[in-house]
Amino acid sequence: MLPRTPPPAALSFAAKFTDIDSELVHLAAICRVNLLDDDKVERVIRNDESVCGAENHLAFGKLRELVLLHFAVRTRAVAEIGELQTRAIIDDVVATIQHRLGIARRRH
Repeated sequence: MLPRTPPPAALSFAAKFTDIDSELVHLAAICRVNLLDDDKVERVIRNDESVCGAENHLAFGKLRELVLLHFAVRTRAVAEIGELQTRAIIDDVVATIQHRLGIARRRH
């Protein structure tokens, strides 16, 4: 069966997640924070800079803002296109970033 064409809203959210998450990878590298670790993401949200392996207040502030933006866009995407399609988009964006970085995908 051929995959159906995603609705325009899904394509728009995919582009937003790609932009946000690509910048998150860049800032996480500067701050030396593993955003694949849920506990560390929670610490970023709580504004706990001690989670960083490198001190950079400006980069951490931007990192935190983008993590919060990611979750805000995710909430909106779920409301507009549903949980399953949103999860599929995010999984695809993460897999693409991991592939670009040469990181093997981990399953929980």
